[in-house]
Amino acid sequence: MPDQLDRSWPLTVFLVVVGGLAAFSIGTYTLMWNTMLRQFPAWVVVVLLAASCLRLVAVIAIWNWIREGVVGYALLTVVVIPVTYTAGYRSTIVSLLGIALLAYLIRNRWADMRWALRSSN
Repeated sequence: MPDQLDRSWPLTVFLVVVGGLAAFSIGTYTLMWNTMLRQFPAWVVVVLLAASCLRLVAVIAIWNWIREGVVGYALLTVVVIPVTYTAGYRSTIVSLLGIALLAYLIRNRWADMRWALRSSN
């Protein structure tokens, strides 16, 4: 049962850090909304805020052993890279290391994780 799986401490640390950063980003983007709109196109700010919210959802899903969380985390990273690159952050390609690290940390648990959206018929 996925509810009874042991979470390794490296995966726990990764999820806590990434979840904390997502929550911090949500707060920052919300509090600095007007300032960011003066510095970046509105679509960039909206995409970054939405991605941060969805990343937090993905981390919670991974915590609960749901595969969509892993897929969502990876897709969000791939979507955000060109957005942040457009905004002038050239080192964002390093975020791909986060996907690789997550894949490494869940490699032994993927088979035990469940698809939440899969029909149980």
